[in-house]
Amino acid sequence: MKYKLNNHKDGVEITVDGVTSQQNQKMLNEFQACSEGRCGCPTDEYQKLDSLEVKLADDGQIILELKPKSGEVFDQGEINKCLEYTSRKIIENDSNTD
Repeated sequence: MKYKLNNHKDGVEITVDGVTSQQNQKMLNEFQACSEGRCGCPTDEYQKLDSLEVKLADDGQIILELKPKSGEVFDQGEINKCLEYTSRKIIENDSNTD
């Protein structure tokens, strides 16, 4: 999995690619759970989140739009930690089902 974080005035945009179509669906499911308040990442960064929008681009990339609560700023290191956790979880689950 490859991902790129872009900070902008309204929050953070994360572009995720480099995963198989099966992993892509699992990633979408994980990110959807986060957007519904069921995030399992080992970070408190979720407490700063006002909204999370998950989109699937035509080329298979996953695009996440994270907007912080008023007065909050995301810690990019903590977001990286969450993305690594999610990636590792998906890859390990794929390895266990082979």
